[in-house]
Amino acid sequence: MGDRGNVILKYNDGNKIYLYTHWDGSALRQTLREALERGRDRWDDEPYIARIIFSEMIKNDIDGNTGYGISPYMGDGGMDINVDLKAKKVGSLSFEEFVSKSRVKA
Repeated sequence: MGDRGNVILKYNDGNKIYLYTHWDGSALRQTLREALERGRDRWDDEPYIARIIFSEMIKNDIDGNTGYGISPYMGDGGMDINVDLKAKKVGSLSFEEFVSKSRVKA
């Protein structure tokens, strides 16, 4: 069981990092929106925005030993979200469009 998901970060050089959650897959899109909104001033800085995204994912379980991971390959399937850091896109949406969607629904 679980509520798995991955945020797949594609870097400028084509490499990818996978940020995994075992329990929060269904909330992953909203978590990513909140991270991108908070990290707006770091959209051009791949290492920083990656850290901001992962920090948002783990903020309620900072000391946990399970539930989240970082790897060069995909964790268990579930909600998978592709983030192109060079193009500043989440799927086919620009970061701005993706973040704006949360404002409309709120």
